[in-house]
Amino acid sequence: MDSKTEPPPAVIGYAVPNFGADPDMATTMNSLKISEEINNHDLVMGTPESKAKWHIVAKDTLYNYAPALDKEVISTNQNIADAEDKLGVTFKDANLIQSDPIFSSLGKPAGYKEKKIDTKIIEYRDPAKDGLDSDIIETHKSNDLVAG
Repeated sequence: MDSKTEPPPAVIGYAVPNFGADPDMATTMNSLKISEEINNHDLVMGTPESKAKWHIVAKDTLYNYAPALDKEVISTNQNIADAEDKLGVTFKDANLIQSDPIFSSLGKPAGYKEKKIDTKIIEYRDPAKDGLDSDIIETHKSNDLVAG
């Protein structure tokens, strides 16, 4: 870039008007002073001592944010995929899951149309006739491990 197209350097050292303390901050500081006097205690924040006293120990713990999935979750995910394959739709496409609309106190906005939800009857298998589902069997095993 040549000097003809560069902007002039920023002006520094200019005077900034001082209109005094912000009234909200002055009121807050006054309220703090009154509270300290009533409780006969000075509020101390930001010092090494106060940071040590109010330290959040949980922040020192390293968490596993990607734990391995347990058998029940793996089985559930597989069952969802199998159902979607069998029905030829996904839960998103089937409109089975949707958010509740949020309205103000004025009610529904003009032109709002409520979505119709597909209400198909689903027949579940009979465990007395067909035996327990593998997902239920795994859950029973997990419960036995916890209880025993």
